[in-house]
Amino acid sequence: MFKCGLLILTSPLSKIPQCISALLSASMKYVSETLYIHIEPGWKGGPSLANQKFGSFQCRPTVLIRNVTTGVYANAASTCGQLDVRVLLSSFTAKQAPHSQQTLRRAYDIILTDHKLHAGFAEQVLEKYPLAIIPNVQVLEANTSLGGCHTESGDTLSTEDVPLGTYDYIALGGTFDRFHGGHKILLSEACLICDRFLTVGVTDGDMNA
Repeated sequence: MFKCGLLILTSPLSKIPQCISALLSASMKYVSETLYIHIEPGWKGGPSLANQKFGSFQCRPTVLIRNVTTGVYANAASTCGQLDVRVLLSSFTAKQAPHSQQTLRRAYDIILTDHKLHAGFAEQVLEKYPLAIIPNVQVLEANTSLGGCHTESGDTLSTEDVPLGTYDYIALGGTFDRFHGGHKILLSEACLICDRFLTVGVTDGDMNA
């Protein structure tokens, strides 16, 4: 059992809601505390070419992406409530940004995938999410019993998906007491529709009574 894991979803976005519950259940067999989720539709872990490099997938926020994110947290609450599930949103932005490293708050001990990837893909993952101390990263296929979750063909984005309206400035607030999935959905929504500045207010004192 590992304390922190990184789950990589390579299925088309439209397929993720069908299998996320089973994937989260499978992840609990290996991860006990924190599970990061990175969404990279269509990635197969092959040679690090420009169009295949891990972390190169990027698209503007859409209704489908919002629904996928909300669905992950809703399923996490009922399937693996003891896990701190965190969906990474850096791939979803209206602005094109170069591939860059991202340091996660917790070091992950294991990589899980929803599909068997080419050998050596873990090195690409470590380029995107570097570790200060590299552990023995084990690659596991989280959905060995999930036939049909991943398809070789099919769009990574639905042709009928609708872009979300975005705003330069967004403010939200709350007690965020006993942080839970509903808070994560609220903050994720704000991140998806914010282009420039996001202000989060945290109440205290009498307002927490």
